[in-house]
Amino acid sequence: MGISIEDLGDGPARLFEQFDPIDAAAASAHLNGRFQRERNKFRFECRLRAGNGSLHRWIVARGLIVYDHGQPIRVVGSLREITDFKRAEAKVRTLSNEAPVLLCMIDPEDRLIFANRGFLSFFGRTLDDMAEGRWDWTKDIHPDDLPETRRRYFEALRQHKTLEIEHRVRRFDGQYRWVHETEVARFTPEGTFAGFVGALVDITDRKRAEADLRVSEARVRAILDTAFDAIISMDESGRIVEFNQAATRIFGHLPEAAIGRELAELLIPRELREAHRAGMRRYLAGGQSIVFGRLAEFEAMHADGSRLPIELSVTEVLLPEGRLFTGILRDISERKRWQAQLADADRQRAVLARHFSPNMVEELMRSGGQLDDVRAQPITVLFADIFNFTAMSATTQMTEVIELLRRFHALVEEAVFANNGTLDKYIGDGVMATFGTPWPGPRDATNAVACARHLVCGLNRWNRERELAAQQPLHIGVGLHYGEATLGNVGSARRFEHTVVGEVVNLASRIEHLTRTLDVALLISDAVVEAVNREAGHPVLAGFVQTSAQAIRGHRKRIGLWSLTAAAIGVE
Repeated sequence: MGISIEDLGDGPARLFEQFDPIDAAAASAHLNGRFQRERNKFRFECRLRAGNGSLHRWIVARGLIVYDHGQPIRVVGSLREITDFKRAEAKVRTLSNEAPVLLCMIDPEDRLIFANRGFLSFFGRTLDDMAEGRWDWTKDIHPDDLPETRRRYFEALRQHKTLEIEHRVRRFDGQYRWVHETEVARFTPEGTFAGFVGALVDITDRKRAEADLRVSEARVRAILDTAFDAIISMDESGRIVEFNQAATRIFGHLPEAAIGRELAELLIPRELREAHRAGMRRYLAGGQSIVFGRLAEFEAMHADGSRLPIELSVTEVLLPEGRLFTGILRDISERKRWQAQLADADRQRAVLARHFSPNMVEELMRSGGQLDDVRAQPITVLFADIFNFTAMSATTQMTEVIELLRRFHALVEEAVFANNGTLDKYIGDGVMATFGTPWPGPRDATNAVACARHLVCGLNRWNRERELAAQQPLHIGVGLHYGEATLGNVGSARRFEHTVVGEVVNLASRIEHLTRTLDVALLISDAVVEAVNREAGHPVLAGFVQTSAQAIRGHRKRIGLWSLTAAAIGVE
């Protein structure tokens, strides 16, 4: 240290003057802390000052403290220069900060004494926040993983043994991430246990992939009837060394007949065998494989010569006698058939959608093309018709008439389907729709009125276009009634139609005809208004005006009606 024993005097002050002031204060605090807790051992590191005041050497001080009646009476210790060690440690710190893993160092008392940049960034803290026992790592472990992690870690700490474990740890943003943690036991040159060097590798993506694979496997198992997979192993020459019972069931070969034979000859179709052999030779020579590390689909050969689709995953194991390749093969014939059925169902759905409304298509698909025979239930029926269409057709070219009908039908479909209705039928320039079929819902009457407004609103926008094109405007009448109807299939075996019949249908048609007499666009019965109000009411009734009760042909009692003009609806 460059001083004589006489210069030291009988107190620690002269000795501590040789240390960097910051290090000296830390060393003094360390010793005082040991005194207060009556600890028998101490250890601290300090930088020594040169004659010009520069810091150029590191020392480590360690030793024993002797007490008498709780008071420290003597400190016995040694100083050892560790400059080279600190320089090497600085290089290690620099390298560790660039490492793609989370590195740390733990002392024998389970206190963090070093962490690289990645480690500190992961937890969003500084080394000062975490060092010297200020970090309780158990609070950052997922509660479900904590008991086992704590047990194994402290067992390794007690036994001075290296530990490997996987668990979830909380990141600075509160998200739990899966890590593979390795704690390597370290020892001093004298053989004393010095704690752990820890490395944490984020394996969340791998865990998610494993979870996704498990979910995928569960879905496949739910689809397929079989619960067992074929397991087949082959050596570097391509000959089978293991053939389980599931492989026998799937491929039709007995294990004793399969083991020892070349896999290519036994299971691979003739036209693909040479490609398989060439791929194996290329891989064994150091080339790439398109099979390892992923699920692949291939066509395999059964003992009877038939072909079957399989799903394959392959792993490689290095053994003293050479490499062993093990494949897990699953017969996916059922899945392929299921996919074909789905494709066929999609085609059927597309065909039905040309003739039926979406909710009727769903019912037909569910019931395999047939609906329940007959049942009665409350529904809302809508009739709509273009005013004076016959007279208009007589003075208009037929191509224009057809185009007009197509445009009108498109408006009807948009309004009906947007409001959960069923388009029952087109009747020339008219249409019939139902709400509450095939099954009643909580807002059938409300949806029916909303559909009617939607339809008139669409016609108003269309009339604006016709006005700009110097075409005469169109007028429609829409009538609605609510009541019980009978639902069932009508028609023949070659062509059936699911429809509704009953007085509610007849009354809705008659109400629609009254729109011409009353010169309104929309006419609904008291029964519809009451149904909408039972459904908690709705703004769809806004603007309706109650009219005097009307006599309906074929009906004994007058019916209360509510009307709304096209002008009142506007283009909402």
